[in-house]
Amino acid sequence: MVGDLGILFDKLTLPALNDLLLSEVHWSFPNITPVYISHWPQSQFLAFLLRSVCTVKHLIIQECDISAEEMLECLAHPQISTWLDSLSITEDHQRHLCVTEEVLRQLTYTTFTEKVLHSGDDLPAEETITETLCLNLSTIKLWGCISAQDGRVADMVESRWSSAENCPVKQLKMAVIGLFANACHMEDWARLQALHWKRFGITYLRL
Repeated sequence: MVGDLGILFDKLTLPALNDLLLSEVHWSFPNITPVYISHWPQSQFLAFLLRSVCTVKHLIIQECDISAEEMLECLAHPQISTWLDSLSITEDHQRHLCVTEEVLRQLTYTTFTEKVLHSGDDLPAEETITETLCLNLSTIKLWGCISAQDGRVADMVESRWSSAENCPVKQLKMAVIGLFANACHMEDWARLQALHWKRFGITYLRL
């Protein structure tokens, strides 16, 4: 059976919503027909958030065919970015690579000094400084959904793992990272391991 999340979002208004889990089913249970999400209903989802005026603190997205651009738009939405404490994006089957370098970059906290050092007209477009999304994250899980150059994941985790006093970004308590074994992430592995030994809480695995 194919499910249309857009129809569901159009009918819902949930002002008290804090925890949101969106998952495409890839398994079956006795006497239960699996439901498959045919497409990601971006406009209906954003309208649902705006209408509900909810504060999403825990967001889990599993096996959803959402693009990196749509993911960024969701994470930047005030009902999510302002309040989000826990983010989990997992891909065990379909491998929709929705966490790209741009997504990681906007989740990476850049200090004012770094912004000054990197500012200027000579800065490549892909390296321009943007405001950091989801400042209150304490837990993040990115599993089988990453497509980025080596070092980008470590940049993001480190920027939130070793935050200084009076830093506007909440310090991460736990990070779970699953990277594909056939992709080169030597720098990511080394830096994540070093961060973990400084303060336990980082899990990193080759998929």
